[in-house]
Amino acid sequence: MCFRCQQICGKALKAIHYGQLGKRVVFGHSLVQLASELPLEDGMRTELAVLDQYYIPTRYPNGLPGAVPYEVYSRKQAEQAAAISESVIELARSALADG
Repeated sequence: MCFRCQQICGKALKAIHYGQLGKRVVFGHSLVQLASELPLEDGMRTELAVLDQYYIPTRYPNGLPGAVPYEVYSRKQAEQAAAISESVIELARSALADG
């Protein structure tokens, strides 16, 4: 769930780059990096940094030596990730509706 939320936010931020900023190509997976050119509140950047922590360890088998993601990440973290994703999706909807 945490990884999926990170991916969802990446797609939403890239949609803003394509739709509102008119970019043709956007590279990268870091949400903080993707958000660097967008006018976001600092609180949103902090939340995106939380989700960035879920990209490598939740995706790759050796990302958590000696453990697997379902043993390491909690339901609370998954719920927080889902809430952040919902905020980013809403941000993208709003940005694309205005652009």
